[in-house]
Formats: sequence, structure tokens, C-alpha cells
Amino acid sequence: MTIEKLRRIRTFETLSDRGAHCLTEGATERPYSSGSVIWRQGTRATVLHVLLAGTARAVCSRAGRETIVHRARAGDTLGEIPLFDGGLYPASLVAESPVRVLLLKRESVMTAMQVDVGLAATFLRSLGHRVRDLAERLETRMAESVRTRLARHLLVRAETSTRGDFDLGMTQGCLAQDLGTVREVVARHLGELVRCEVLERTGRSRFRIADRVSLEAMAAEA
Repeated sequence: MTIEKLRRIRTFETLSDRGAHCLTEGATERPYSSGSVIWRQGTRATVLHVLLAGTARAVCSRAGRETIVHRARAGDTLGEIPLFDGGLYPASLVAESPVRVLLLKRESVMTAMQVDVGLAATFLRSLGHRVRDLAERLETRMAESVRTRLARHLLVRAETSTRGDFDLGMTQGCLAQDLGTVREVVARHLGELVRCEVLERTGRSRFRIADRVSLEAMAAEA
């Protein structure tokens, strides 16, 4: 990892030469295939992860239920809190697609923040955005039913599809994590929408909206 390559990552665009030199000390890159666990909930953080390519999801497991608490894309830094406070990862990180991850040693990160105070401010802004996103997710899940969130997801998938039909964009299990429920509940709601002729199955895990007015009404339910 060169200083020039490091500065192509948006988090480190304004990093000083001294700070960049500290971060690249001992830095390594690692690829992960889709579905791979990058780290597991409950393990100790020893490096800072920077997503260079692909997407990943942070999944928290409690009482047998898994919930997505954050989605990461290229350029995001991950695992700051347990790295800084010496604690354990509060959630697992799973690759949603083939990804490349930059691993920065804890000692290198701490030294870089000492020589470049702007880096600490950058991490604080990143954590602030993440906390705000998590709060919004929790508020939405408390205020809306699973059917409402599912209907909204289906409308978005239909709008972004270049075909007459669309898929869910992920497995039913992953969608359940995203909606804060379990796969069986998602499958039941999808089945009900098909039986009520709001959705039409066009293939394996593919659908077409048959009654947009009804689906939009579900998506707008309080």
C-alpha cells in the first residue's frame, strides 16, 4: 500500500505525509469472496478495516435472530469503536459481494492520529454518520410493520429493474435481516401478496407488481 494509493480512499484524501506514512506501515490487503465472514461478533479488534471494493453488511445476532445494523461500501472504514476502546466486535461483518479489504494495524492508526489530528476528526464524522443511520433504522423498525417495510423494498426493486419483473436483490434470509425479522415471516408475507394478487411470480425468486395501488398503500401504512 503506497501513500498515493492510500490517498485515493476518500477517508484519507487530506491525510498529511507523516500521517500517511504511519498508516502504510505494516498495511496489508486481503480479498474475501461473497458470503465470507470478515470478522465475527464477539472477537477482539486488532486492525482497522477499510473496504476497498465491494459491499459488506454488519450483522448482529441476538437470541437466534440476526439483524443488519449497517451496510458498508467501498471507501468506508470499519471496526473503529472496538479498535479504539479495546473491546469486542458488537456485530459480525459479512461480504455481500467479492470484496478487497485494507488492514491497518492498530498501532499505526493510533500513531497516525497523534501526528495528524485531522484524522481523528475524520473518524469522528464517520462514526457520527453511522450512529445517525443506526438510530434511523431503529426508529423505522419501531414505527413500521414488516409488511410496510417489505412493500417499500419491493417498490424500490421494481423501480430500479430494467426488466418487466424484478428479484429481491438478496436472499430471503438477508432481506429478513435487513427488515429486522426472520426469513419465515418474509416468505409468509410474499406468499400472501401473491395470493392476494398484489404480486405475481414470474420465476424463481422473481416477481412482477400486479396491483401497484395496493402495494403503494401498504408501503404508506403507519
